[in-house]
Amino acid sequence: MGVSESKIAFKQSVFKLIGDDVLQPDNDIFAKYWTIPERVDDVFDLWVGGDVRVLTYTNASEPGARKASPGEQCSPMTNLETLLYNAIAQLERLQKDTEQPDELVARQILNCMRILTRVMPFIFEADHLREWYDKFFWQPRKPQFLNWDEKRDTHTQLFDGLDPSKLYSKEDKDKEIGPPLGETLIDLVVDYLFWRGLTLPSQQEDSGKSDRGYELKVWKTGIGCSTSSKCTSEHERNQYEVIRLLLTLTSSTLYLRPDQVALANNKALTYLTTKLEKRVVNAINCSCLNTVLRFNPNLWTIPSGWQGARDTKKLLVLNCIQFLLVTMVYIPPEGKNLFRSSMGALFRPDDFQFIHHGVNLVISQPMTTSNFSIGKSNAGHHATEMISFLWELIQCNKRFRRYLCETKVGMDYLVIFLFYARDSVADETKQGLMRMVIFVIQSLSAEAAFCAKLNTPFLHVSSLPPVMRIENFHGSYADFLICSIHCLITASKGRLEPVYPALFNIIKNVAPYAKHLQRATSSKLVNLFEMLSAPSFCLKNDTNHVILKNLLDACNAILDNHYRENQQFIRVLIASKKHFRALQQITVEGALAEAERQAIERKDRGDVLSPTSHSRGSSIDSMRRPVAPRTPSLANVPEDTRFAIGDDEDEDHEGNENADVDEKADQRASKTPDAGGENRVPTPVRLSEKARGKQPAAVRLSTSRQTSTTSLPTLTPVTTSQNFQPSEQWLESWYTQLPLEPILKVIEDSETRKQDGVSARTSTSSAPEEQHDADVRRATTAEQPGLGREARQSAQLTRQSTDSGRSAQAAYGADGQGHLGTKDNIRPAAGGPVSFQWTAVAIGWYNALIWSRIYLQEAEAFQGSGGLYSSTDIKLFRRQGASQEISLKSPKGAIDAVGASLAQRISSISIPDAFTGGGATSGQTGAGR
Repeated sequence: MGVSESKIAFKQSVFKLIGDDVLQPDNDIFAKYWTIPERVDDVFDLWVGGDVRVLTYTNASEPGARKASPGEQCSPMTNLETLLYNAIAQLERLQKDTEQPDELVARQILNCMRILTRVMPFIFEADHLREWYDKFFWQPRKPQFLNWDEKRDTHTQLFDGLDPSKLYSKEDKDKEIGPPLGETLIDLVVDYLFWRGLTLPSQQEDSGKSDRGYELKVWKTGIGCSTSSKCTSEHERNQYEVIRLLLTLTSSTLYLRPDQVALANNKALTYLTTKLEKRVVNAINCSCLNTVLRFNPNLWTIPSGWQGARDTKKLLVLNCIQFLLVTMVYIPPEGKNLFRSSMGALFRPDDFQFIHHGVNLVISQPMTTSNFSIGKSNAGHHATEMISFLWELIQCNKRFRRYLCETKVGMDYLVIFLFYARDSVADETKQGLMRMVIFVIQSLSAEAAFCAKLNTPFLHVSSLPPVMRIENFHGSYADFLICSIHCLITASKGRLEPVYPALFNIIKNVAPYAKHLQRATSSKLVNLFEMLSAPSFCLKNDTNHVILKNLLDACNAILDNHYRENQQFIRVLIASKKHFRALQQITVEGALAEAERQAIERKDRGDVLSPTSHSRGSSIDSMRRPVAPRTPSLANVPEDTRFAIGDDEDEDHEGNENADVDEKADQRASKTPDAGGENRVPTPVRLSEKARGKQPAAVRLSTSRQTSTTSLPTLTPVTTSQNFQPSEQWLESWYTQLPLEPILKVIEDSETRKQDGVSARTSTSSAPEEQHDADVRRATTAEQPGLGREARQSAQLTRQSTDSGRSAQAAYGADGQGHLGTKDNIRPAAGGPVSFQWTAVAIGWYNALIWSRIYLQEAEAFQGSGGLYSSTDIKLFRRQGASQEISLKSPKGAIDAVGASLAQRISSISIPDAFTGGGATSGQTGAGR
């Protein structure tokens, strides 16, 4: 639409549409909407958001209309309804058109879709149109009113909105004349996904006409297709616009609060995921998936800017993976999600290899991209979506999960996930991505087959990116995982508290399988124990002690399953005995006094408060020593000292090591003479009855999106100290449940052997080793009554009975249920492996993460008024700041150089809301928070 007269004509049609006059269905103005525009920008630039929003308000000047009160449900302008009917009717007519040339028909089809794509977000945004939307789109179609008799103040004629030539009498006003308009629209758009002459190549018939029509054929070779459809770049551009409309039709989720998402009925998604034919669903999945997996982001490209963001090939790939995610994660109110089931039905090893190659190519790119790559700004442009897809496939497809866990592929992905976690920890804009990779690791760590693979030696550490290297590291993947988690926690300075439960559940899940843990790894585990048992953290709120218990359960699981293979771990436990004994005798007043003393000491020194800061002069004994009576209060404890602990130096020579030792310190410590044999693996005696505490029985394992509170601490802010007052009764309620006895028993045995002067030969003999292994096993099994064979079978039966009674929503993803076992007789940690549990909060967060990516991609590709969602009021996530279409913060054209310089200088001035306003937003959202 380069001719100015055409642009003027289109703009005039917009003015008439939003005017006071009610347009008849056969008005020529409507035809201009799908005949004049030539590009998508013609529609979006000339039909700005403000003009579209006018259509959503009732025109009080219309015959029979009245002005709606604030908050009242009402109908939009009649012209909007007529436009929607005409656009959908035109899509239906064009399927039967055999006379016009392909180019003209394709342009009209795309323009109808562009009109619908432009309008639908504003309909979803309007709260006052909720009832109208449900009735207009999702109730069986009924006759519409055609004319108005001003004298009698009534309608004179009824007609079919999709076919105005069909007239009805007044008696037929409640007659159902067709399926819901929303179903008709989705069926048409899905048909156009596989339409020769639009999204697929067409051929000329003998008569010279094109054989346009519907053909269910996968776009690209790969899964479900071995022959190429020979699509051109033109077909790919059309595929992008069709997929974009489908995404727009399902975008009502953007206008819900996160707490509403889990139970909301997105009727467009419900119809898509439950009513389409299975073969159509398979074709859509295969077409989108092959398009994504065939794309190679590493090909040589020019640097990306605004024009790079409009690369149609990349936009198609992004929209395809985003559409797959939106359909896979949706929970239909009734029935089974066919898109998710289709992905869960994949079983061919070649398909899994194809998926692995395509996913790995994208998500590993930031780890391998050279600093001098000209296209580095495009690195991993859809890596977040690919990780989300991988997570969904892990949950819904047990065969694919087995493929990952039983091959080296799973270890490769573990390293990649840890890279994203380490790389994102300090970036506020990547917190959603960081949380997601942690949850993916937790999901994998619940699998025995995956955990067993972690004992594989981790080689080639020097080839890792600098951000995730661990100095002087040597060990297995289990060592690397635990050390990386320690680095995440200590580097975050408390910012990761919402995901502490997930991180320590990972350690708890892998601990029963860990063998030959290195001394540095063992020291880091003990250092984590010190952090969690510090009074400033342990008494901060009423749930932190659960994390401490999980870590103790992990330590006990190591002792229970692989005592002899983890001698370095046992030596570190013995060397750190005072930290465990201090916890054994903790009191509320002693802990509060110690936390306050450490906070004052750091303040006097001027130290920056962090979770890993230590107080050299602190005394662990003060945590349990009686103090003067005082009112229990945490008001004086600084919030940022949640991990502050004392580096108390033992009077004995074995306590001279800091719990957080590095490799060099470990080597020096290992050379220290061990005259008393204390650092040797002790020969234990039978545990006393005191060691036989109680621990919870195994919990139900699940990867479904069920209603649960297990994962709530991972997604909700922790309780602040000002809202919680610890007491002795509260302390006793959980302190007695801490599984300290197995660890204290190991320490006690060591001291006994030191006093008795037992020789080194006897202390390391195989018979006592076996006796100790059996003792620890009996002690931990006694503490876990639910881990016996009969109890496990009973729990399994209970689990099956519970599963059978779930609702459709609670059983979402059940096609991928079931955990992968191993041949080893491994006893899991107390409570069993903990997979990620889906809650209403988690579902809201996850949808916000996915849709925020869709929002940002649209805002980047279509800046200014062309943004699809930028001009609407998003409720699913928080948008930080807002930018003008042309401003100092976002200069364009000839003012780039001057504007950028001014913006850089002005940005240093602290002026509240200096650059905020309505309309489009900046490139950050709050979804990842």
